Amino acid sequence: TLHNGLREVHLKARAAAHSDPGSQAIAVEIQDPERKQALYKATVILAPSVPEAQEPLSHASLTGPAYDAATIYTEHLFHRARFQLVDAVKAVTEQGVDALARPAPVEDWLAAGEGPWLFDPGLLDVGPQLAIVWARVNHDRTALPSRFGRVRRFGAGAISGPVQVTLRMREAPHAAAVAYDVYFHDAEGRLRLACEDMEGTMTSALNRLTGAQQ
Repeated sequence: TLHNGLREVHLKARAAAHSDPGSQAIAVEIQDPERKQALYKATVILAPSVPEAQEPLSHASLTGPAYDAATIYTEHLFHRARFQLVDAVKAVTEQGVDALARPAPVEDWLAAGEGPWLFDPGLLDVGPQLAIVWARVNHDRTALPSRFGRVRRFGAGAISGPVQVTLRMREAPHAAAVAYDVYFHDAEGRLRLACEDMEGTMTSALNRLTGAQQ
């Protein structure tokens, strides 16, 4: 139920009985307080520090059509304002997408967002944005995210841009699905964020949401 444009949710967190040494697994749910139904659920790993990436994940660069930011946000995407963080798509092929993006400081999103936040909410959205671009270019359908398999953050400190974003497709479970991994390397070439085993669902009905048709 919405109250003055806001929705009440219930946050439930429970420590797992078994965790690895030096870390604690927490099962988290965001629930509808009226229906007692889980809206989102995840397992969060708490640790004393953020590890550095042990081995750089390198992928061969793709060779395919390139798009500038104005094109993708007009012809393929529906995102506005602070969500427009992709500066250029260097290539789109059947194998995936190579792109450049920029970080979005949390204080740009939240009035009380100062401090050493681990995750950049804008960069987390860039992966699904590029999955939409991939689906539009290859299938003329829009793919909305339905599952994040695993999200890992590496290295201390803020992520510096420009950020090299590498999206690579996985085998999809069915014809209307997209499955992919996305890796984010900072301006120094260090792997800082990995979003793996991501899934989405494609439909042409949502193509009407693009900027060109609003």
